[in-house]
Amino acid sequence: MSTPRAEVSLRPWTKNDEAFTKSLFIANSQAMFAHLAPEQQEMLTSIQLQAQQRDYQQRWPQAQYLIIQLKKTAARQLIINPYPEYDLLIDIAVLPSYQNSGIATRVLEILLKQAQSREVPVRLSVIKDNPALQLYKRIGFTVTGASDTHYRMEMQTTHADHGKISE
Repeated sequence: MSTPRAEVSLRPWTKNDEAFTKSLFIANSQAMFAHLAPEQQEMLTSIQLQAQQRDYQQRWPQAQYLIIQLKKTAARQLIINPYPEYDLLIDIAVLPSYQNSGIATRVLEILLKQAQSREVPVRLSVIKDNPALQLYKRIGFTVTGASDTHYRMEMQTTHADHGKISE
């Protein structure tokens, strides 16, 4: 299934998005905690979400928190940190019901166009067994380094690479 470009938009995260952010985190953590009782799942996901939020705020205090909308309905969260020399994609999360719909491709195209206008590359880190790795490679990101668990990736967005970024 492909999502038309016009149906995907970005807007800044607001306090009204707290419930959505929590439900998104819970939905994406369910498989990990499926063997636990519901109250244990709730407790652990709340602790993990708070820890993640604190970590992101400490490491990237200037990060931009965005909500990705599909036809004006919240479907994803995007966190980016623009540095003078590159844009860092910190996190992109999607509700399971919207996975494999083409939204991530559209969002990455928007992000890459913004970086291209600043003439900076986009960098990210992805867990080695994350299915998104194939998406990043297909779009044109290349592996620039690795740890035991993650790949560091980058995509140049200079005008010479313009053909890789859709209009």
